[in-house]
Amino acid sequence: MLAVARALLTRPSLLVLDGPSEGLAPVVVAIVVGALRGLSANGMRLLLVEQNLRIAASVATQFAVMVNGRIVEEVRAAEFLHDSSAQERLLGRQVQGS
Repeated sequence: MLAVARALLTRPSLLVLDGPSEGLAPVVVAIVVGALRGLSANGMRLLLVEQNLRIAASVATQFAVMVNGRIVEEVRAAEFLHDSSAQERLLGRQVQGS
């Protein structure tokens, strides 16, 4: 969290986050997600690497799925969230609750 605050002090045009929800309590994750949504709404571009599909979809508008370091699919987040066949094809399994 401190690293994110430090990065924001420099007023970046792009903020790169790798697993911002990892190891956090659900209440803290909700705060982080809210902050990321706010940053995005105020024009900051975010590159979010996130394994939790629900969290990623609540922040992102676009997904890029990578396999072995290469982007194999780009899709709108809302579409991917509701496309169980794409989730199974690209992630190897269906995500519960989709």
